[in-house]
Amino acid sequence: MGWSTHDRRNASTRESSTNSLTLPALLPSQGSNAAPSSRARSAVKSLQRTVLDGPAALARAIDLVLVRRLVIAGFVCVLIAWSAVLIAAQMSPSWAMSVGLREPAQYVPRAAKPDPGPRGTFPQSVWAHVGANAIGTNPKDAPAQSLPDWGSVGAHCLPNDPYRSDYCNSLGQADPSQPAERTIYALGNSHTILASAALLEAVGREPTWALRTQAWPGCRFDLVDSPANGCQELWETGTKYILEQQPDLVLVIGTKSHADGTEDLLPGFAEWVKMIESKTTTEVVALRDSPRFSTNMATCAKEHPQDEAACAMPNLSGKINQHVAEVEKAGATWVDLSNLICPKDLCSPSQGGISVYMDDNHMTASYWRTLAKPLAEAIHEDHTWWPLNPYNGTYVDRTSEPAPPIVV
Repeated sequence: MGWSTHDRRNASTRESSTNSLTLPALLPSQGSNAAPSSRARSAVKSLQRTVLDGPAALARAIDLVLVRRLVIAGFVCVLIAWSAVLIAAQMSPSWAMSVGLREPAQYVPRAAKPDPGPRGTFPQSVWAHVGANAIGTNPKDAPAQSLPDWGSVGAHCLPNDPYRSDYCNSLGQADPSQPAERTIYALGNSHTILASAALLEAVGREPTWALRTQAWPGCRFDLVDSPANGCQELWETGTKYILEQQPDLVLVIGTKSHADGTEDLLPGFAEWVKMIESKTTTEVVALRDSPRFSTNMATCAKEHPQDEAACAMPNLSGKINQHVAEVEKAGATWVDLSNLICPKDLCSPSQGGISVYMDDNHMTASYWRTLAKPLAEAIHEDHTWWPLNPYNGTYVDRTSEPAPPIVV
């Protein structure tokens, strides 16, 4: 039979009243001889069980706390051990691969830094964020430099090289048993040798490319007919090499600057370019000469280490638009990097943490390597096979390898 609402309310009232009873209310009052009721006896027995079982309950509680602490301590130990494993995997890649923690193809050395030393191999150039690429800043991670900074293009040309001359260096492809896919050639004076350092950034990342330089200090093109200092022989030998071997690209200096801002335009240079372009598949890149000064930039910087502004000199070089037009009409790619050598026509001993000049006219090979990207952009505009960003890819220093032989 179902319960009415009234019955439910009464039952609820009784239950509530029972739950609210306290221990003194269930025990017989002091001084009373009346026998305790069944409810009181039940309460007393419950109290007795609580008192008797108290130590056991406490022990069970203590055991539970100890178990929890042991579980937590074990979990912490596992975390510490696994962290040690991961650290060991980072420090010892070969061990990590042997136990299957890392795949060889995915491994990258932790905190790996570019190494510009001899025969170094590194994925990104140390020169990509300094020098001309960081004008107006002074990066703390700029590579250490030593002056003079001539750099090295490659080994000396072999004695049996039919086109050999003084200051002849050759950098071969990674696999000398295979013909070079591209051959780059730099011809001229000491400024040409230094500028070829910028070419190394691209060639060093192209294992099938070769680079050759032939230059003599002071042997710019306007001295091509001067036998006294060997310039005539140099240019005749160099021109013969171009006509017979037909390198893919030739780099030359297209003007001669002076400390007073005047600039020689090298008579006959445009005609020489036209002859090379018409008789060969070689592409000519003509560089504007770097500004010169009446004082030694490097010496001034040493005398004023805290105030390079005291050594800053204005770039007095003027416009040479007509000469540029003639050289470009002859077929050459003209490149003028003056705005990066002397930003806003102000020439300083250093830019972006890299020394620009080693004396009053020679730029450092280090700064030239920071000019590799703007040089590449200018070349790429006319010759798309040249990499637009020469800092991309893995650079392999081959400058200490033996010079490759020349096949006539």
